[in-house]
Amino acid sequence: MATKRKINFFMLKFFAFVLLLGWIVPISIARTLDSIFNLTAFYISPVFSFVIFIPSVLLIFFGTCELLVTGKSKLHPELYSKKIVTRGVYSKIRHPIYLGFAGTFLAIATFFGSWFMSIFFFAFIPVMHFQADREEKELTKKFGKAYVNYTERVPRWIPRFR
Repeated sequence: MATKRKINFFMLKFFAFVLLLGWIVPISIARTLDSIFNLTAFYISPVFSFVIFIPSVLLIFFGTCELLVTGKSKLHPELYSKKIVTRGVYSKIRHPIYLGFAGTFLAIATFFGSWFMSIFFFAFIPVMHFQADREEKELTKKFGKAYVNYTERVPRWIPRFR
């Protein structure tokens, strides 16, 4: 018998607010710095930006929904998850939300042609990697061999499609 999946809509709305804020603040800062330093925007086709942006937003959305529904997670999965989330996008990559954010930053940088947003994107990559390492250590402590098996089956960043 299929179990009913509930979505915590408050957390979903909160996530949407944080996501929007996470885009508005870096864009505003980058655009301001570009104008202060009088940097000419570079041009890459907006089509490229949307091709990156749409899947990235979907990764963030489905990754968050899966955490909220399956893992019963709040904002920090390593602290609150009651079980390892291995279905949905988590069956293809271990950190879809981080990958989605990186993709959105790249898409925004190319859409606006912002040099500082590009710098922000490249600075975000090691931060994202460090945070993923930290979370994986906590999850390994919490779930043990089951999580280690999951990390052996599922890649961290680049999905394997079979």
